[in-house]
Amino acid sequence: DRLPDPRILDAARRSGPAGADFLLLAGEFAMLPKRGLRETVLRGLRQESVRPQALKAISELRLRDLGPELRRGRIPVAEAAPVLARIGDPESVRWLLRLLAREPDAALEALRIAPPDVVAKEAVSLLRERKLVEPMVRALGTVSRREFGPFLLKASASGNVRLLALEALVRLGYREAVPELARYLPDDPLAEKTLKDLTGQDFGRDRQAWDRWWRKNS
Repeated sequence: DRLPDPRILDAARRSGPAGADFLLLAGEFAMLPKRGLRETVLRGLRQESVRPQALKAISELRLRDLGPELRRGRIPVAEAAPVLARIGDPESVRWLLRLLAREPDAALEALRIAPPDVVAKEAVSLLRERKLVEPMVRALGTVSRREFGPFLLKASASGNVRLLALEALVRLGYREAVPELARYLPDDPLAEKTLKDLTGQDFGRDRQAWDRWWRKNS
């Protein structure tokens, strides 16, 4: 496809809302006037034929102030979720984590491209919402990101997902869990098994031996 004439683009940039709408539709996001940018993209979102370009603009320009518009449910989840993930602000990530309880596949696909440090932090903050704990552990436990280790370790304290979380820690190879897991010895066979699987060592239920190993190998 031929690119628009630069003179046409420049004229559109100076032509008010109609020109801004043209630039949005043409995918010339960098040329969109800063003044009225939010309104331009909102108009695009409300027109089905222009919505893909509006979503692309939100994603590329990281228009976080339009996150609430995507989270209201007016845009199909399959279209809104990946854009919210690329925006990557805490509110959008929390929305995606809560979405795991309703639409786990779409939510997980989006969370894979969200900033992992933000996902990890917000997942920890949502551990108090009991209905979300299992969906979060099941989903994030399948993603090989070390940033999720602290979340999985905290989640492992919850009885109903303990096994799931510990198995995920082993898959992740998150050896940083050793000191915390050793605290459960000698009374927790599951912690003992996880320590063995994580490290390839076998000190049984001897907490002090595990602590010594960690000090030498951390």
